Amino acid sequence: MADPKPTLSPDVLTQEQFHGFLQRLNADREQAALKYEELHFKLVKFFQWSYCSAAEDLADETLTRTARKLHSTAEEVLDVEAFVWGIARRIRQEGRKKDLKTINLAQVPDNKLSDAGESIAAIHKKIQLQKEVQCLRTCLGRLSQEDQELFLAYRINKGRYVETRKRLAEKFGLTSGTLRVRVIRLREKLEKCVTKCLGH
Repeated sequence: MADPKPTLSPDVLTQEQFHGFLQRLNADREQAALKYEELHFKLVKFFQWSYCSAAEDLADETLTRTARKLHSTAEEVLDVEAFVWGIARRIRQEGRKKDLKTINLAQVPDNKLSDAGESIAAIHKKIQLQKEVQCLRTCLGRLSQEDQELFLAYRINKGRYVETRKRLAEKFGLTSGTLRVRVIRLREKLEKCVTKCLGH
């Protein structure tokens, strides 16, 4: 009797789903990785500005759910980024409902601005985000080709592909632990670079 196929966890993408998503972002794998990283960065900011807890996790969930839906839909999606933001807004609502169940309402910021106030705030946030994304791209460009490849390849898998990261470690002649430490250091380097770029 054949062994049963392993059941994937709900938050795990198949390689086919994941690579299909990258292909939709850009036919060039390197540009797709940059776009993925940029989208993740924007999503984290979106959830932070929406006062959602665990913004990084919600950004990951958005991209995971997007990849899964794009793989399963029979309809042609012309604007993938718009599709991503539609899912992000849905997840924001889910996140807010969950937060309200776990925190005191008195802790929720009073965010009831006038329409004009919201418009001004939205403009400022958009300008700030554009600056941050540009700084991120600039800082990524300052990494060596090897460090850039390693960082993006590690990040876009989001810890879901043990075998992929094992092969990545082998490719760069590193142990899995050393690979993780190196990526953490690269992330810290990028964060410092972006902060300096923004003049903070």
